[in-house]
Amino acid sequence: MKTKILYIFTLVLIAAFPFGDLFFKVFRGVSVFFFHHFEKTAPFAVSLPPLFEKYIHFYLTDFWIVGLLISALLLKEVRVKELFFNRHSRYLTLYVFVAVFSILFSMFSSYFFQYVTLLNLVIACTAFHLIYLLMSRRAEWIPTALWFFIGIAFLECLIGTGQFLFQKSLGLSFLSEAQIDPSMNNIAVYPLTEGNRALFDKLPWITERHSLILRAYGTFDHPNIFGGYLVIALFVSYFLFIHSNTRLKKGLLLALIPLLVLTLTLTFARGPFFAWMLGTFLFFGVGLIKKMQGFLKLGTLIGGAFLFATLLLFQQLAARGGFVNYNALSGASDSGRFLYYKLASTLFLHYPFLGIGHNGFALFPYEAVDPALAGANPTGALAHSIYLQVASETGIIGLGMLALFIFSLAIPTFKQKITPLSLTLITILFSLLLMGVVDHFLWAYNTGRLMLLIFCALLAAYTKARECPSLSHAK
Repeated sequence: MKTKILYIFTLVLIAAFPFGDLFFKVFRGVSVFFFHHFEKTAPFAVSLPPLFEKYIHFYLTDFWIVGLLISALLLKEVRVKELFFNRHSRYLTLYVFVAVFSILFSMFSSYFFQYVTLLNLVIACTAFHLIYLLMSRRAEWIPTALWFFIGIAFLECLIGTGQFLFQKSLGLSFLSEAQIDPSMNNIAVYPLTEGNRALFDKLPWITERHSLILRAYGTFDHPNIFGGYLVIALFVSYFLFIHSNTRLKKGLLLALIPLLVLTLTLTFARGPFFAWMLGTFLFFGVGLIKKMQGFLKLGTLIGGAFLFATLLLFQQLAARGGFVNYNALSGASDSGRFLYYKLASTLFLHYPFLGIGHNGFALFPYEAVDPALAGANPTGALAHSIYLQVASETGIIGLGMLALFIFSLAIPTFKQKITPLSLTLITILFSLLLMGVVDHFLWAYNTGRLMLLIFCALLAAYTKARECPSLSHAK
């Protein structure tokens, strides 16, 4: 019974991690002490940028994962060596060691807060280790986990759509929804003009003075992260639609898929949107080549949902820019992105082996590598690419560890016969890696790391269960 409860709580983590992004700032006095100590010992004049989180912090999901770890060890469902040094986990473990050394040999070696941030990374990696080992023994539960996941995704759609319509947060802080409105600083918005005002004129609570439109956040830290989550949910819904054999389930998915497409559009997140499109082409291309069943009806549904969302929100997409046109807003966004690419590339070229130190991108004094770059990143933004973020902070060694981790997942999967579930999980990984080219949230944010590592773990678990059928009842 205790073992079954452990697996149920693991399913809850897989499905409900977005609601566990509650943020606890702890040891404030210790954090302040660490900063003042660093001020005195740093080899440059220290100034913390506004986007840098200087307080030691943990998330509700961190405590959840640690609880699962302790339970799994006590119930002897996992062993420490098996947990951290299996064929996939060893690369994440080695990456953590690389990150430690990157700080030790950096300008931030005396800023002890940087070492503490590694705890958040270690806990997120532990989620991969646990889900991989546990679900490989219960691979027949993976479809159930995906149904739970899609149930939470439905709630996220309602939250995100409500935020867009009411143009503010809905007061669901107990589900980790941030308090947001368009007038706040560092909030993702786009302009409301005469060209795209018709939709909002129909909403009595939107006044004439309203000049900025809030993008849908869900319970995430940014619409881009929410968009990445919805992309995963869409591919999960593809699988469940094909896999389901009852009218009720198919009917629910017939209603949910258009809602997911609409909510993804309301995030106005270009990276996730185009990654979804490319991932969909991959999913259908492989599925049709392999002559899998159910793809024609699914394709018709997706095409209709895409057309509906595009026509309904065409003026909004045009105002946002980068979808159906290219305007000043999308141009400014891209110019900032290219600046961060340049900064990250410059740091990587100057510190190629171990980088500038884990979590150091926002703090780094760029004038140390080029006087022309002084003050180039005053807000403390990140690299807008997980590959450049990792390369600049932990060098080629850290980037190599993550590459080996991805290869360790992909190679065994490609050696097996493609099934609808393996195709779905591979497509999710492919789409997330595409998003990583243009955004850093999959590694720099708690929910981003978790969505990447959870679905990597499900792919690894399903592959292992098919290799060793005696471990599970996977088909």
